[in-house]
Amino acid sequence: MDDIVFPDGRTAMGVIGGGGLYAAIGMRLWSRDVVLISAVGQDFEINSLEPLGLNGSGLLVTDLPTPRAWQLFEEDGRRTQIFRVPDEVWYEQLVLPPSAKTIPPALQAAHFIGRGDPNEEKWVLALKEAGVRLSAEPIVDESMTADEGASLKRCLKHFELFSPGVSEIKVLVGHLPVREQLRALAAYGPRVVALRQGSAGSVVYDKEADQFWRVPAAKANVVDVTGAG
Repeated sequence: MDDIVFPDGRTAMGVIGGGGLYAAIGMRLWSRDVVLISAVGQDFEINSLEPLGLNGSGLLVTDLPTPRAWQLFEEDGRRTQIFRVPDEVWYEQLVLPPSAKTIPPALQAAHFIGRGDPNEEKWVLALKEAGVRLSAEPIVDESMTADEGASLKRCLKHFELFSPGVSEIKVLVGHLPVREQLRALAAYGPRVVALRQGSAGSVVYDKEADQFWRVPAAKANVVDVTGAG
């Protein structure tokens, strides 16, 4: 859940948000059956997903509160996120529970959002062994440890597509020219690496074809830039 403060002072309180949700909504472009797999608290209204065309049957309701944060946006595109729940709650709700969920037999593909935690690596391996096709995006920053970075990079060989944002790719492979950054990530395994660059669109690299494409951002009245890179 997000409590948003816009640059002009307007607010949007208690809205469903996060890069994972927006990725799921994007999947509705090519699939009518999109399931969210995560943990929420008893304070979360699962029925609120229905108008968005999303299936909440994969949600695990726990005794902990739903992860919630302030999102403070600036005119220049900067975003400051401030957790409104303790760090340990954020971790237990967003990292630990999915590994305890039974993988639905009908699950064909999944978009994984990870932070480099060993528990996430186990979940990725379980999905791969179940024959699930995987794409992924990272949620990492300068506080990521060497072990977390190594865990995330080990997972890359299991992803067909990997899509970091501008700040994440610098954490993972350093301050290199964009094409070198994409090739460096592709060397870990994924065939396609798509760098999300916000209003500038995306740069996509196909390792097998050794080709790059620039995809412009779609014209839209953007309310929340979370997940845009």
